[in-house]
Amino acid sequence: MATVRTVTLPDGSTFTMSDWGDYPIWSRAEFDPANAQDVTIFNYLVSQQIPGGATAARATLLDTNVPAAGQLPLRHQMVIFSVMARYDEANTSDDANDNPLRGKIINEPTNPIGLNKWNTIQANLFFQFIVEQSKPYIEGTLNRFPAGGGVHWQEAGRDVATVESYYVTNGEVGMHAARRLAMPIHLGALETFNGVFKFPRGALPNWVTGFATSDQTAFGVTMILNGPRQRPVG
Repeated sequence: MATVRTVTLPDGSTFTMSDWGDYPIWSRAEFDPANAQDVTIFNYLVSQQIPGGATAARATLLDTNVPAAGQLPLRHQMVIFSVMARYDEANTSDDANDNPLRGKIINEPTNPIGLNKWNTIQANLFFQFIVEQSKPYIEGTLNRFPAGGGVHWQEAGRDVATVESYYVTNGEVGMHAARRLAMPIHLGALETFNGVFKFPRGALPNWVTGFATSDQTAFGVTMILNGPRQRPVG
């Protein structure tokens, strides 16, 4: 049986099997807990400002890797098999040397407060993935998009009120936790798409009893699109 190594399209474009690969696309927002306005992702590039209102930070490759703002470039396409949500803290205060603490995990005072924080976020933050500015192709609260990464840890036999650390993961360790879409989504070349975080109930409820909303720590959410992606090589 002959092995297919090269495909020539009607317009004369040539692709090889090496053009396709496991190239995920991700985009991140940093949220101010008091925010209640829609936040759009997949529409900004590295070095541009991260959306969400929590900071004025410029994006790095850890925040986004979209090849073009809000669309795939010419001769690119992708088939999305799953969507994952990855959480992080986005504390923006400075240390004693006036260095920003972005990327450093800042724990809530106790484990129960941390658990309440992320339960609140999952239950009230709504995500939609929209193609060609039409209907949402994917939508739901964040618990519909498990990430399956991070430390899966349980602790017992201690007073949780005095434990001053916690680790947040969205699903058990391993990619098996990511839910496969019932119907894959195809993104064609130059086809526009974006992800929108919505707050249907308004600003998130206060998850720290006795504190003002302004005392709650900022947080980040990265949405990751998984599936085979075609991009020219060579």
